[in-house]
Amino acid sequence: MGYAKEELDKLAEVIEKMKGGALVIEKASKMNPKTVHQLNAMMEGQTGELLVVLEDERKPIERMLAEYPNFHKKFTSRINLPVFINDELVTFGQTYAKENGYKIDDMGILALYSDIDILQREEKVVTVADVKELVDDAIENANRLSAKKIFKKLVGKNKDESDRIILKEEDFR
Repeated sequence: MGYAKEELDKLAEVIEKMKGGALVIEKASKMNPKTVHQLNAMMEGQTGELLVVLEDERKPIERMLAEYPNFHKKFTSRINLPVFINDELVTFGQTYAKENGYKIDDMGILALYSDIDILQREEKVVTVADVKELVDDAIENANRLSAKKIFKKLVGKNKDESDRIILKEEDFR
């Protein structure tokens, strides 16, 4: 497949600027054939230690790479990230909160399950990074002062026996 010299020169120029860096291609299986062939041709030459990462779900990326065996040969490593079930994500959220000096009460745990369910879509997998963000937002909400929170702080009802601040349902809203 032939490409205009200008197109390959533009790609080479971009690669030159990225020397020593990384090119991360999200939803890589959706690349069109022209892009795959151009990238493959570019990778035949000197890339200046450019790290190229193809990111996608396992099945679609495997199908795409099977379609382009010469392109596939250029990738020497593979990282498979696990998909977690909601119970594992909530357990991670509890551990993350604990590591940051917080504890999630029972209603907070239910709210975290609910937030994860809302994020969970057919095409979107909820990650530990998403759960970290949910817990970080709850921590931020818990630290916003209100009259009710000041009263609880004064009477000591906002901490557990280990002196961790308790994250409640309303902190996840």
